[in-house]
Amino acid sequence: MMACGMMMTSAYAQEFKNGDFETGDLTGWQVWENKTNDIVDVKKAHSGNHAVEVRVGMWQQFNITYEAGAEYEITGYTKYIWGEQPFFRMEYYNPDSGQLEEIAISNVKKDRKNYQETKVKFKLKENGYVYRFTMVPGLGNGGAVLFDDVKIEKVK
Repeated sequence: MMACGMMMTSAYAQEFKNGDFETGDLTGWQVWENKTNDIVDVKKAHSGNHAVEVRVGMWQQFNITYEAGAEYEITGYTKYIWGEQPFFRMEYYNPDSGQLEEIAISNVKKDRKNYQETKVKFKLKENGYVYRFTMVPGLGNGGAVLFDDVKIEKVK
């Protein structure tokens, strides 16, 4: 399992690699089935010069190896385009089972006019250290959502 994309900045904050998409590409992110999502320009971005139009689920994995039980919050800005219910999903890799296990989920508001702040909170598992955050544009028939300015913070 590949762990990528998160760099420790302090004991209380971490950053997603390219969480604001200002590189103009998807550096640091993985996309389901090796497909791609389009980077959009400043006219469609929440802030800065770029955002991503998510049509295929995309994720970023990271390691957190300390403070079992600490609570974190991931915040991102989304603007609904079409399709089924989009959502944020947090999973962790359980070394005992060898599987990714879902630990938190948060639905994205279906607002076509404005970007909405979406948050998902999760607690660190004692024996898990590889975490994966996924932006899911919709299950079944799919969907599309604009996504920008994602960050992670320790809240407890």
